[in-house]
Amino acid sequence: NFDIASVVSDGGNPSTITVTTLYAHGLFPGCPIVVDMTAGTNTSYAEGSFIINAIPSTTTFQFTAKTGAVISGSLAAIIN
Repeated sequence: NFDIASVVSDGGNPSTITVTTLYAHGLFPGCPIVVDMTAGTNTSYAEGSFIINAIPSTTTFQFTAKTGAVISGSLAAIIN
């Protein structure tokens, strides 16, 4: 599990989810992750297996949720 500082959606459909970790995560584009959303709206669209799309910094990474709904609200997740 990553020590997560925040999880933010861009409000799109599909939503781009940006995860900020407390420490350098060591991931790179193409890495697989497994996401279990624990808070937010329409979070089932951001749960399951995903591939990292981008690494904006050493403590942030992005993935694209499934198409079908906008993911919003105060988000929280467990990511492996």
